[in-house]
Amino acid sequence: MHQGSVLSPLIFAVVIDVVTESAREGLMREMLYADDLVLMDDTMEGLREKFVKWKKAFESKGLKVNLGKTKVMVSGTKEKALVSKVDPCGMCGKRVKVNSVRCVKCGKWIHGRCAKIKRVTQRLARDFACGRCKNGAGRVVEQEEKLCDEIETVKEFTYLGDKVSVGGGCEATVTARARFAWVKFRECGELLYGKRFPLEMKGIVYKSCVRSALLYGSETWCLSENELGTLRRTERAMVRVMCGVKLMDRKKTEDLMQMLGLKEAVDRLAKANGVRWYGHVLRREDGHVLRRALDLEVSGPRKRGRPKKTWKMQVEEESGKVGMRMRDALNRAKWREG
Repeated sequence: MHQGSVLSPLIFAVVIDVVTESAREGLMREMLYADDLVLMDDTMEGLREKFVKWKKAFESKGLKVNLGKTKVMVSGTKEKALVSKVDPCGMCGKRVKVNSVRCVKCGKWIHGRCAKIKRVTQRLARDFACGRCKNGAGRVVEQEEKLCDEIETVKEFTYLGDKVSVGGGCEATVTARARFAWVKFRECGELLYGKRFPLEMKGIVYKSCVRSALLYGSETWCLSENELGTLRRTERAMVRVMCGVKLMDRKKTEDLMQMLGLKEAVDRLAKANGVRWYGHVLRREDGHVLRRALDLEVSGPRKRGRPKKTWKMQVEEESGKVGMRMRDALNRAKWREG
């Protein structure tokens, strides 16, 4: 088996299938794509047992696990509050305005409500110390449970080109794809920046090389207005560059896209990709892993307030706007036209 051989992927898959036969328990909690492995469990102890079992299975056949590339991510933990870049409060991290006092020990400004003070006076401000400084050691930082000393615990990581974060959602993924799209845009800069090439040719190259990179993996994105805004701003900036137009020229984006031959905006295409993939999932049999993942319910408590919008809710809403129902997914041609 050598690199470039047609049989190499098939032989590799057969070898990995035999090597991991004793360690596999099934999908949803274990995902193996080529040599990329994802293990999931509700507890760190259960994850440690799975990791040791898979590690022994690989090492028994002479293979090694790269601990430097192995990462652990704990989802569902309380995220750190966002800290304001301007005059942050030393307790809550939000910006301080009126009725705030400065700690004489750490030098940080504290909200009156965080310090449990109704009214700040000059006498109080002379020797005020915040709650953290009064306790000496400050806030006690809970020690994170680790899988092992050699493996790093991270807040986000990239798996198969998609960025997964602790808080869920696709904000980090969309931002990463926008940056990668700009890299591709600059690689094609000689054509896209040049004035001697027709605009329609620029539009074709943009759709083939840049927009495809921007929308990679968009079939599984649950998009909020923030992510949709990121996609719109990215594409509009690229359209202006290709047309040689500045914001001061006051040209409509729709007119510029028509000149390039771009019929649909990137935000609509991202949602359409999700609806198309939804039809692909619905055409699978009930026991298929995609159908099981569609109806999967994550256990554990959630935050107060309205539940987050899920991917399933998004694609059902988008398909309902064009009059498509679940039963229509069986007709593939009709679903794609809708």
